[in-house]
Order: sequence, then C-alpha cells, then structure tokens
Amino acid sequence: MRRLRFLFLLLGATAIRRSNGQAPDLVSRLATAPAAERGAIARDLWASVVGHAPLQRPMPGSPDSVAVTFVFDGDSSATRAVFLQGGPARLADSAQTMLSRVPGTTVWRATFSVPKHARFLYTFGVVSVGDTARRTIRDTLNVRTAALAPGATSSLF
Repeated sequence: MRRLRFLFLLLGATAIRRSNGQAPDLVSRLATAPAAERGAIARDLWASVVGHAPLQRPMPGSPDSVAVTFVFDGDSSATRAVFLQGGPARLADSAQTMLSRVPGTTVWRATFSVPKHARFLYTFGVVSVGDTARRTIRDTLNVRTAALAPGATSSLF
C-alpha cells in the first residue's frame, strides 16, 4: 500500500486541469492579510476551491512546470500537523511535505513545483492534538479520486 501511495505518473500530453483562477490568489492574500480580514478571505477560499483542488498556476520562467498548492481545512484547535502523503516521488521526506497553517485560520497549505504533465496519487496525513498517529484523509476538495483497495481512496492530481 505504501508503494502505491507514492505512485508517480507522467502522462505525456494529458491536458492540465486548471483550478479556479481566484483560489491561488486568495491563498496568497490570506497569508499576508491583516488578522481581521482572514476569516472572510478563508470563507471565499473554501467556496472557490471545492472541486478545484489542488490549486495550480504556471511557474514564472519555467514553461515545463506548474506551482501546485495543496490546501486542507483543519480545525485550528484540534489539528496539530498536516502532511502531504504521496505526490511527487522526490517529496518522500516528511519534513518537506508538511503543510503550514496560516495563523488565525483553519487553512493549512503547501506549494510545490511539479512537471506540467505530472499526475499522481496523494492523501493527507493529519495528526490531532494529543495524538501521535497520523490519520489518512483523502482531499475532499478534489473530486478526482482513485480507489486502491476496499475502503482506501486517494485523491488524484
């Protein structure tokens, strides 16, 4: 199962799935907004990202790559850590795959540069406050999924 989670597929000429154009800008704005504005921006973000996750945008100066932002809505008082599990094979080190929480919000995020035509399976690993084990959760904001085994569903990028 672990090998499948780190599956990395390159599909030649497959067209890239575009995210809602507003969502990546909202993630950027959220990180720099005054604390009083973050709640409203986060609500706009969650409304615009449903069905469009992970978020994608071109990488400036790199026509063969895209910036992919993974976002997770985690209860700020109950969620201690969020990790990206799977994805590009080079991101196997858990320190590199940890999402960071935007202070004052429930938004967890991480952005990675990936080849433009990359496709891969991923899930989120969530560690709750007072717990040491990761719970594996599929990206509920991504409508594209793959069932690997009964009861085991991963999100597809």
